[in-house]
Amino acid sequence: MSFSSRETKKKHKNNDIRWFFRLYNRKLYRKACEYLENNKFDDIVFDGDSISAVVHGKHDDYVAYIGVDGSKCGCPASRGRGYVCYHLIALAIFAVENEFFAAKQVIKFLGLDKLGGIRMGD
Repeated sequence: MSFSSRETKKKHKNNDIRWFFRLYNRKLYRKACEYLENNKFDDIVFDGDSISAVVHGKHDDYVAYIGVDGSKCGCPASRGRGYVCYHLIALAIFAVENEFFAAKQVIKFLGLDKLGGIRMGD
């Protein structure tokens, strides 16, 4: 089976976001993938500048939000701390793979664009 150059490029771009989060924090990335595989999202809302979803967490449901004005999650790990939790990572991957945002945009919205040593390709 062969892919057209457009399909290959799209597949590569989708893998870029996963590659980035594997480097950022492998443990959080794995947990985020579990959430994606088990469809732990409901009420996904995209308005052009942001995406939010209700995430069914281990103990409760949380609202995760990523947008031009930053990101936040209602989970205990992230609440009020600016910590990028696995709920946000899962939502970020979902947003990129479903073409709501480009990988670079999501990384900037999460505040991770200034990490030393990890760079996204153009």
